[in-house]
Amino acid sequence: MSYADTDADSYISVTGTAQFYGDQAKKEQLWTPLTQAWFPGGVTDPDLALALLEVNISHAEYWGFVAVSINDKADSNLKCNTLLN
Repeated sequence: MSYADTDADSYISVTGTAQFYGDQAKKEQLWTPLTQAWFPGGVTDPDLALALLEVNISHAEYWGFVAVSINDKADSNLKCNTLLN
């Protein structure tokens, strides 16, 4: 999976295995009235089982853009941090 926040120049990439997560207790814990718009059948809506995804992460990376002073003879610096190996 990947996520990009282009306004903040922040990016994350996650690698792993995923499966649908059908735990009823977790559905009830995460349920809010706003969720009703997507799942009109409520917390027992059968489509809700397809909305919860469990990801076992094997590797993740974050990239962020950091500005550096021109006095440092560089306009910008791209940093990359490995979160998980």
